[in-house]
Amino acid sequence: MKARRRILDVVLAAAVSFVSIPQTSSAACTAGTLDAAFGAAGTNGYVQSGPLSLDGVTGAIEGVIVSSADSGIVTNSLVGSDSTGNAILGTAKFRHGGVLDTTFGGFGLSSPGGFVPGASGTTSTLTQDPSGNVIVARADGAGATVTRFTPTGNLDTGFGTSGSTSVALPNLLALIIGASTAADGSIFVAASAPNPPAPNLTQPVVLKFTSAGVLDPSFGSGGIAFFYPSTLVDPATWGRATEVRVLPSGQILVAGRFQIAAGHRVFFAARLLASGSLDATFGTGGVTLVDFGPVVAQGRKIVVQDDGKVVIAGTQFDNANNSFISLARLLTNGALDATFGTGGQVSVTTGFGAAGFDVSIQNNGKILVGGATYNDVAQTS
Repeated sequence: MKARRRILDVVLAAAVSFVSIPQTSSAACTAGTLDAAFGAAGTNGYVQSGPLSLDGVTGAIEGVIVSSADSGIVTNSLVGSDSTGNAILGTAKFRHGGVLDTTFGGFGLSSPGGFVPGASGTTSTLTQDPSGNVIVARADGAGATVTRFTPTGNLDTGFGTSGSTSVALPNLLALIIGASTAADGSIFVAASAPNPPAPNLTQPVVLKFTSAGVLDPSFGSGGIAFFYPSTLVDPATWGRATEVRVLPSGQILVAGRFQIAAGHRVFFAARLLASGSLDATFGTGGVTLVDFGPVVAQGRKIVVQDDGKVVIAGTQFDNANNSFISLARLLTNGALDATFGTGGQVSVTTGFGAAGFDVSIQNNGKILVGGATYNDVAQTS
């Protein structure tokens, strides 16, 4: 089995490290175990993409791009620190065998600038456009910043201002964000922020940037689209968007969670038209709420199957704070798929609890969920 085949089977990424796990066995590897051929000799399948740990840093640094060609693997990373100890955000690129690709940015690392102080809660994710450019999206309490690198890891000075563009959006939540690109190179970033005309604490929001790096005035209001289910009228409710995907039709799928009552959160999926308005043909008025009962259910990531069905992955906590990996699958019209689990919903746990962080579809059509399990009843590790 070639190393490239192994890394394309399954890649798990977390913060500043990732591993290769082969999907099938061969003379060189055993399915489901760390791939010792990945990375430098002696790393036993584990690669750290940055020189720093995440200790003391709030927020999230996530995202990995795995290319089917020889361009390798790109991941978000921490690439250094300033004189006061603030971590500098960057991207790292590896060849498929897990060795740093020093042709990327000249060192294998590139940085869009800016810092990730422990108290700021800055969040970052990345995606790739059809031209192979690497898009890094960041959010903090002041707003969102998008940076574009060329496939060789250099800042694309034709994008925004010297490669980056920033949008002021006061009190933008620096939690989990999503980013995706369309066929024309436009960029969508999903996050959460207060919508000034609305009474809710926060609402899901999607920002659209043109391929030139400016907000697209044809989308939402000046490139920014807030949305909220018409069924939630209590000002105490709130919503957070954590993922966005652009469909071939030009419609935009968004996922995350809503708090519909104290201690009661639900998954959601919404579909927007190219204009940024809700697509009334999806779910109820453009939004589907997936209720696991009077518990905390936090939708996080989505994947679209070849048949157009949408899988949402996240974590559910019961009233005793036990955690479960939870999934929901929707039909193309936003209705729950009754052929999946129980009424379109599935919850699983292992040991002392589990959390669902990401979801993908394998080549054989099976659903793969990445996340975490806990080693003690208090779920402290």
